[in-house]
Amino acid sequence: MQTKYEKDKHLQESIIQNLEKEKEFNQQREQQQKEIRKINHNLNNILIILQSHLEKEEYEEAKDYIEQNLKTHVEAYQALTHTGIAAIDGALNAHIQSIKEKGIQYDEDISKILHLGSIVPGDLALIISLALDNAKEACENIEGEKHISLKLQSKQTHVILYIENSIPEGSHPTFHKTSKKDKIAHGFGVSSIKEMAERYHGEAKYEVKHDQVILRVVLQK
Repeated sequence: MQTKYEKDKHLQESIIQNLEKEKEFNQQREQQQKEIRKINHNLNNILIILQSHLEKEEYEEAKDYIEQNLKTHVEAYQALTHTGIAAIDGALNAHIQSIKEKGIQYDEDISKILHLGSIVPGDLALIISLALDNAKEACENIEGEKHISLKLQSKQTHVILYIENSIPEGSHPTFHKTSKKDKIAHGFGVSSIKEMAERYHGEAKYEVKHDQVILRVVLQK
């Protein structure tokens, strides 16, 4: 009975955490979409002015205008767009900002064309969000250099996500519910990630190697 109670309690806490995370993620995605719409609007106006310069054969003016206006907006747009899928980009952008604010180095490698097949974008976005939360939590306990790397690959039949993050030297993190005594334990998100991977006939595995935690999630399209 005690074991059943603990399992039920863990499940309820996990569901609540996921609902809160999904709500937060949706708010962040909405804000990111506002930023992208704003950039698109500005780009349209910039292109109208640029076209006017070109029609008048004002090539030097057009060149100067591109350097002063278009380049900045294009870079801003590229910074907000990783996959072209709104749900995933929203999750990534919100976390990247938080990661950089915490002084954590971040790099990513994402397939240029991301085909999801039957995978719901919101599900993959939630997996990414939960995994990055755990990675950030682990990095916060490190003094000195720390990093998070994300790799998202689109294969013929599967989508594969890798997230690698630093952990304190010589530590041995656990992958279960968060324990206040275990400052680098990966929280309830771990079970949620595994459950969602199984839903797509895949798997989620954690590995500790050379003071790094490596998460590998495989989802079938």
